Amino acid sequence: MKKITRTLSFIFYLLLGLINLIMGIYLINAYMSSPEFNITFSIAGTCLLTGAVACFYIANSIGGRLSHEWFYNSV
Repeated sequence: MKKITRTLSFIFYLLLGLINLIMGIYLINAYMSSPEFNITFSIAGTCLLTGAVACFYIANSIGGRLSHEWFYNSV
């Protein structure tokens, strides 16, 4: 049960990180040319990029635990 939960949480954080990365890059690129929205959406895009990095870090941590479980259970 722990392995299934960790696998699902790894997939969740990986997908969340990808979505944050795509949305952050889109917001920064799309609204940099617009003078009335550039600061607001640039800050929001930067926050999304920071969230993406955090999600990738969490997914990496969970993936490291999963690899140790798979290695030690297979031996």
